[in-house]
Amino acid sequence: MTFSTTSLKFDPAGRFVYIVTDTYYPTSADFEDGKGATTIDSVHTTVGGANNRAKKIMFARDNPDNNCEVDEDKIIEEQKGGLYIGIGMGGTEKDGCYARKCEVEAKPVDIDEDGSSEEET
Repeated sequence: MTFSTTSLKFDPAGRFVYIVTDTYYPTSADFEDGKGATTIDSVHTTVGGANNRAKKIMFARDNPDNNCEVDEDKIIEEQKGGLYIGIGMGGTEKDGCYARKCEVEAKPVDIDEDGSSEEET
């Protein structure tokens, strides 16, 4: 499943949800080829909450839900358009986790008068 990141400057009056995705790369070849297994970790209504969750995932230690632990000294972090992106290496191929990427993506939503919402296309 692929999502395109929408710039926060696109429509400041619009409503967005912020999706935290977590991608595992089992081997160095998979990482170089961009072939990873991506899951949606969580969805947030604020960019701050989403950024904090994504960063927490990247630096998680001693957590039974953490199936991919990378070397803290080999994590590169940046923000593009105010959205967090973290890429970490230092996992082991034998454990099926050579590298990991965690990022926040903004998706616009349309709120109807009846309170329901649909994603804009």
